[in-house]
Amino acid sequence: MDFEEKRQLLLKEAYFLEEKLKFNEDYKNRFFELVQDVILYLLQTQDIFFGQFMLRVKRSIDLNLTVPIATIPKREGFNMYFNPFFFLNCTRKEMGALFKHEIYHIMNSHFEREKKLKNKFNKEAIGVALDISVNQYIKDLPGYSKKLAGVNMEYNLSLEENRSIEENAEKN
Repeated sequence: MDFEEKRQLLLKEAYFLEEKLKFNEDYKNRFFELVQDVILYLLQTQDIFFGQFMLRVKRSIDLNLTVPIATIPKREGFNMYFNPFFFLNCTRKEMGALFKHEIYHIMNSHFEREKKLKNKFNKEAIGVALDISVNQYIKDLPGYSKKLAGVNMEYNLSLEENRSIEENAEKN
């Protein structure tokens, strides 16, 4: 079975399993095998750094997420949580781009910077500023991802590339 067939089957099963409110170990194993396929894809391209980084990240399923992936810093490293309903609606390239998105947040210390900004700006402004600051460097993101041009249109702004999240949050 190829990647696309596995992806579609897992998505179909997710909707069936959701009715029972139980994602069993077999499903989780097959889901994370698909995640491993995306990591191998990254390792076999010019994105080897991101693939190597993903090998060290702990992974879990969280159906409460409103996004495909969320990363939480922990003392022992980073935990990446996946919502299969959103994640499995992405192509392999989009999945790889979402991994890069999360890793760029980690590399740019966005978790710490977000904490410092939360008393200055509203949560949405901070989230948008964080996302556009990393998304400008990533190809193949899903169409709904926040990009500079789209944010400028949506909020009637004139944000520029290569600005700090603090500058963008202030203008947002």
